Amino acid sequence: MKRKKILGIIIFAIIFFSVILLLFAKNIQKISFVKNVEHIISEDVATMNEETSNLVLTTKVNLEAANGHGGVDLDWSSYDPTGKVFKAFQKKEGSEEYESISTVDFYNEIEPVKVLNIYPTTNAYGHSIPNATFTYDDRTTKVLPLSASLKVWMEGGTINGIAYETYGKNPKTQQKILDIKQVTSIAFNNNPEMIWDYDVIAFGIWNCNGGPIDQPTQKSLNEIEKYIKAGYGVLTGHDSIGYVFSNTGLSTLRKYFNIEIGYYFETAKPINLLDYNTCWGYGSTVVQIDKAGALTNFPYELPLGAKLKIPVTTSNSQAAKGNVWMSFVDGQDNYLGSYGSVNNYYNAGGKGNPQYYLTTWNNTAMIQTGESDCASTSDERKVFANTLFYLAQISKSTNTTDNSSQDLKAPEAPEIKTRLKDSKIEISYNSKDNGSTYSFYVESYDEKDSSVCIDKSNECTETVTTGTKGYYYIIDSNSANTDFDISTSTYIEGESSIVEISNNGKYIHMKAIDVAGNISDPSVVQIEAVEKLELTSKVNLKLAEGKGAVELDWKGYTIANRYFVIYRKEENAENFEKIVTLEDKLCADEYIDILGNDLAKPTAPEVSIGTNEGEIQINLSSEDNGTTYTYYIESYDIITNLLIETSNTQSVKI
Repeated sequence: MKRKKILGIIIFAIIFFSVILLLFAKNIQKISFVKNVEHIISEDVATMNEETSNLVLTTKVNLEAANGHGGVDLDWSSYDPTGKVFKAFQKKEGSEEYESISTVDFYNEIEPVKVLNIYPTTNAYGHSIPNATFTYDDRTTKVLPLSASLKVWMEGGTINGIAYETYGKNPKTQQKILDIKQVTSIAFNNNPEMIWDYDVIAFGIWNCNGGPIDQPTQKSLNEIEKYIKAGYGVLTGHDSIGYVFSNTGLSTLRKYFNIEIGYYFETAKPINLLDYNTCWGYGSTVVQIDKAGALTNFPYELPLGAKLKIPVTTSNSQAAKGNVWMSFVDGQDNYLGSYGSVNNYYNAGGKGNPQYYLTTWNNTAMIQTGESDCASTSDERKVFANTLFYLAQISKSTNTTDNSSQDLKAPEAPEIKTRLKDSKIEISYNSKDNGSTYSFYVESYDEKDSSVCIDKSNECTETVTTGTKGYYYIIDSNSANTDFDISTSTYIEGESSIVEISNNGKYIHMKAIDVAGNISDPSVVQIEAVEKLELTSKVNLKLAEGKGAVELDWKGYTIANRYFVIYRKEENAENFEKIVTLEDKLCADEYIDILGNDLAKPTAPEVSIGTNEGEIQINLSSEDNGTTYTYYIESYDIITNLLIETSNTQSVKI
């Protein structure tokens, strides 16, 4: 009995501990499973958020945007914008990288773009900047350092009695949409958090952004870096990056501007503070437009290749690796004989542009204005306005028109034909326009903390093609397909033009231009006053009592003293038949084939039966097949009945 009791206890203990172990093993597996799930979720949360995002972007080409250069309308209005701000991103054709773009909407009344102009009070040598009297567009007057000129440059007014036009306005609505607030660099350094009340901040516009006391402190730089990362715009002027500041001031943030620097005036700095242990500089009073896009043609148009006059300024051991919109030309390399040649940069392995005047990268820009201490030209002020609009990239709106997505591709080189027509020469031409392709997406951010991305939209792609507008041509004796100056050429539109017979045997050189102003490569053909029998055809369904007929014509071909024979071949037939013979003595430049009817039966009807609101509904559908005819004609001498010429063939389906 005792043995049975002990055996029972042992069996119970075995069963009890087996259950405990089994439960423990299951819990271990469960814990492992949960950890695996958490790991998967943490890795895929971004993808899952994107897949389940309610931020849906739609796009549509807008050919009226950007002064006719084209653009793309972006809309995400189905998304709840409460407590959010937005950034839009664009990727150009051939690029693998998206860039943020301006969200300023020029097609509606909008809140003005708020710009904080942080101006210095001392020059590069530590002396006070001279004062000026500013009268603003509201007729108020202030006496401030001349370095505070940006407000009058953009909003209009006078500086020391000299009047300035308003450039910070919407050319579509005439609304003033640049609101410039001025603050000294010292006041800014005391309270750098003030920048969060503005869409764009602009430094300096004075040589070197002033003296040492005017450069941003480390506290200010930390705030500026956060501001850039959040997507707000930053514009800075001549020598505010590089120069003597090396790795201090705004130079420490140069990666956000995509700018490289060397040293200044052959005075070596510690290598670890520089990108290149060399110096270079190019000075000029002329800059050339290098890049077409929103910054150079909207709202103010500055044509590609145009040269602008500016007050004298230089590059100074800075090189741009981002978007270069304008570069110095017609000036002096190794400026003043002491800056060093731009070849120093290239020889050191540099791949950027050491002669840039204006560069942008995402929501940052550097312009070399400032060396002439707030002197400026009207062209330069247009550049400033375009740039400030370009840098305004944070929006509360749920739609915008991207004016930077322009048609930047030229049409194909024209196809040219010539022929004799009424004792003169008809020149016909055609050119297919090419478009530029762009992709987009939008991100939403917390309005109170724009560094926190909430949602990312789907991607959309559009091709902007404005269409061929016209043609430039010259006629000469040169058979080579060489370039020519369109300013000395003849401009034409349409599909054909007439020139005198005296041009027979010469050469016509032609370029196509599209609506956006892109110009094709040239084409050249010899002008031949040879008459060609060209047949065209079209269907007229109103003829032959609704059965339809085919209208043929060979207008432009000489019909005097000629008869015409017409051939027709019906679909699936092996041979042509004469429908007008030589004996019919047709002497005309058109003919209607009333027997060219639709002879094919429609397909058998497809029947479907359903119900609609309780009633039986029968739906029938059938496709009409149509009949295809092919034609050609021959011309004969009216006296000898000898064949003169055979036309092309034309096929038409009725």
